[in-house]
Amino acid sequence: MNPLTLAATLALSAAPAPVQMKVTGAEPGKPPLTTILFEVILRNDRAEPRWFLFPAWIGEPLGKGGVMGVEVFSTEKAVVGRFLGTGAFQAVYLPVRAKLTLKNFPIKSYREAGAPAPKSFDVVIAKTLTVGGKPAESWYGGASPASAKAGSADLKLAKRTGGSSTPDLSEVVVEVVEDGRVAIPLRR
Repeated sequence: MNPLTLAATLALSAAPAPVQMKVTGAEPGKPPLTTILFEVILRNDRAEPRWFLFPAWIGEPLGKGGVMGVEVFSTEKAVVGRFLGTGAFQAVYLPVRAKLTLKNFPIKSYREAGAPAPKSFDVVIAKTLTVGGKPAESWYGGASPASAKAGSADLKLAKRTGGSSTPDLSEVVVEVVEDGRVAIPLRR
């Protein structure tokens, strides 16, 4: 391996992960429901915008079913789309070369007593996201789905700023052109 190739390989391996998450708290609901709160650091070092797709429920894989609508929540720096349906998920759209920290990012957990706890879940990084044959951006009710290029946002302060649904509340197919996937370990 020549020195230039070695230097490039070392630089790539030293690059920070596109998704970093740590548990920062939990909000109990009616048992066995709990909302796990995370601090999330997202990085898009690509030359194109990227979607970051999170499960709505820990233990439910992304892409399991369809969706019938989206609720859009925003702060000054962040926009989160919470897609609803049997294939529920959450989406954050980052512009080119962006880094965003999200505090109190909620993911629900529903686990009966004695059931094994999931050891991890995946966050999908997508080049494109299509919902019901239309770009996901069109589901945001005219609001831009893009979060800021840099900054930090506390999602406990987010306000509902838009959304949309299918006319008859029937589910539609979600299509993802995946760019990567990051496994997030769940530690106690």
